[in-house]
Amino acid sequence: MRECSTDTVKATMKDLKMADPCYVKAGDDMKAFLDTSPFQNAFLGTPAQQGAGSSAGLVANGQAAMELQGDWELPTMIPLTTDKTYATKLGWFPFPSISGGQGSAGVALGGGDGFSCSAKAGPSCPDFLKYISSTDVQTKLVQSNTATLPANPAAISAIQDPTLKKVQTYLSSAPYIQLYFDQALPTSVGNALNDAIANFFAGKGTSQDIVSAFTKAVANQ
Repeated sequence: MRECSTDTVKATMKDLKMADPCYVKAGDDMKAFLDTSPFQNAFLGTPAQQGAGSSAGLVANGQAAMELQGDWELPTMIPLTTDKTYATKLGWFPFPSISGGQGSAGVALGGGDGFSCSAKAGPSCPDFLKYISSTDVQTKLVQSNTATLPANPAAISAIQDPTLKKVQTYLSSAPYIQLYFDQALPTSVGNALNDAIANFFAGKGTSQDIVSAFTKAVANQ
């Protein structure tokens, strides 16, 4: 999202073609970062949100400086640390721009949970969705730490944590928010992309191999 233009990313999601060289350049940028050994030992086996040794737990206990994502971490960290003041030590900043990158400033990448009704569902289902997305219920979910950023904009005022306020302000002004690639893409293509990137982080494969895995998965649909 920082190396490639927004139009390029949108076209890739629509046409399933990762032909622009910005994708390989993004991989090369990541390789340069990985070569600095920025992570803890055996980081590939670190769980995300379970236990003090998870990535979230390491941040909550002051053992890691930062973690990529996400707004859900504030309530997630509660059982991962004995430090009851950890929230006052947290901050947030958007992913930095890349020198020479074509990405638009302020563009974000992310996702969220959702609810839906089966085509066979009765009228009570949409009525329930209207209820849980109401301002009153969304406000209570945020106040109880059950949700961090409300789905209903009218409940944004319920956000009290200063870090979450920063996230919400940024998202509210973002010119474009790209859904996670593995969710925006067909399942088989998204899975292939995830696998190729995981291998890349493990020191297996090149930036071009990631693009090739994507292209192969598209052809095999």
